[in-house]
Formats: sequence, C-alpha cells, structure tokens
Amino acid sequence: AYAVGAFGDLFVRPLRNDPAVLAGQVRLLEGFDWGVVDELKDAHAQIHAPTCLIGGAADPFFPVPKAQAMLEQFAGPSALRASEGAKLLAHEDHAQAFAAHAVAFLKERIGATEAMSA
Repeated sequence: AYAVGAFGDLFVRPLRNDPAVLAGQVRLLEGFDWGVVDELKDAHAQIHAPTCLIGGAADPFFPVPKAQAMLEQFAGPSALRASEGAKLLAHEDHAQAFAAHAVAFLKERIGATEAMSA
C-alpha cells in the first residue's frame, strides 16, 4: 500500500505511474548538493530577527535533535516547535498545527516587543 489522500494523489501516484516522473526525481536527488545544507550555519548566523523552526516530530530528514542544535546558529532569538505525527511536510500534512505554532510564536514576539517598549 502507498500513501492515500492528497499526498498520495499529488506525490506518490505520479512516481508509481509515470517512469519519466520517477526518473526525474531520481536525477534531482542524485544531483542535490548536500554542501548547501552544511552552509546553512553561515546563513543562519546572519539572521538577527526572531526565528521559529516549525517541523514534524517524526521528520526523518531534520529530526528534532538536529533542529534543536540549529537554534544556537541564529544571531537572534530562536525557537523550535514540532507537531506530533508530522514529518518533513508538516506545513502541508498538519497545516492546522503548523499554523497554531506560527501564530503562538508571533503572539509571543508581539508580547516581547510590547514589553520592551513599555
């Protein structure tokens, strides 16, 4: 069995049903420069704005411990929120939880800004 619902329809079914689509995705993965991921540390150091990493607690590509370690790379305040059961595409698979995390972080930052200006 493979993924059902919108994810299955949009992502899995084309890979299973069209050899050209599968071949294209394999070429994409083979040509991916993982050095770009390694260079994120330098980019993060340039970010002074409050930053919130939102992802899935079950993400196999960016597991929570690795995401947690990334927080210290940011020049400004940072936070991590992870949705239970979500994986790499938490913003799609668990959109409501993702939005709730984003709204909570923004409200926290607005509160911090108001407290600083008082």
